[in-house]
Amino acid sequence: MRLRLSLAALLLAAMFATAAHAQFFPYPVQKRTLANGLDVVVIETPEFKDVLSFNTLILAGSGRENEKGRTGLAHLFEHIIFRHLHDTPQAYQPAVEKLGAYNNAFTWYDITYYHPLTFTSNLEQLVPLEASRFKSLKYSERVFRTEAGAVYGEYRRSASDPGLRLEEVLGDLMYGPAHGYGHSTIGYLDDVKDMPNAFKSAQRFYDDYYRPNNAIIVVSGDVKADRVFSLVEQSFGDWKAKKTPEQPDPKPFNGPKKQRETWESDIPPRVMVAYMIPPYVPGSSEAATMT
Repeated sequence: MRLRLSLAALLLAAMFATAAHAQFFPYPVQKRTLANGLDVVVIETPEFKDVLSFNTLILAGSGRENEKGRTGLAHLFEHIIFRHLHDTPQAYQPAVEKLGAYNNAFTWYDITYYHPLTFTSNLEQLVPLEASRFKSLKYSERVFRTEAGAVYGEYRRSASDPGLRLEEVLGDLMYGPAHGYGHSTIGYLDDVKDMPNAFKSAQRFYDDYYRPNNAIIVVSGDVKADRVFSLVEQSFGDWKAKKTPEQPDPKPFNGPKKQRETWESDIPPRVMVAYMIPPYVPGSSEAATMT
């Protein structure tokens, strides 16, 4: 997880680098913003011969889940978006596998991050594939329920580690259950169990947050920036922008607070110490410092 977060931090830091302050970053960073608000960043690294990384960052994670009883939807969509057009000849997953891509993703409080890695020769095929699942995701309710069941299995596996329980207690102490930061990324157990019945809420989440003005594309590797910008414009240019919901301010912390938890089996004692930081806001000085 730390490796994943470090990679995301590196990409975001590169995005905001300027010529005057980019000595720490050895590659030129080129950026364009499409008419629909989509930020596109290209980092040419030709020494990584014949390889490219196509990263799509949706600026919404579990921290945007503020509907009571409907936590875990951001992480659920991390699963579902790989099932785009499942059981059809145009299905996303078989098509991207034919490109020999290493394809994965992760979800955190403020971001859902998708990062296929493949050969530069596949760029022309990969860009429209990625655009299709982000701007017009298609999946059945049966697929939704299947993936919801997979998330429940993932929760049960994670619940064997007391670290998940500590994360849940800590979030609740700081933010309470009414705010998206107050629960773990995977969601509350009761919500995960009921997730197969959250089809309409999940559709709203995707419609609200999977928008070009709430996303960043970062392409790095043995690529040419002009070609990448052209292909992204062709495939993502008609993605419809929409104002995303306002994130509610958390209630005052009224701390310090502490809580002791017991575990059913014998384990070494664990202590978790944390302090609150400002919410992540792209482009702000606080966000740059936290990154």
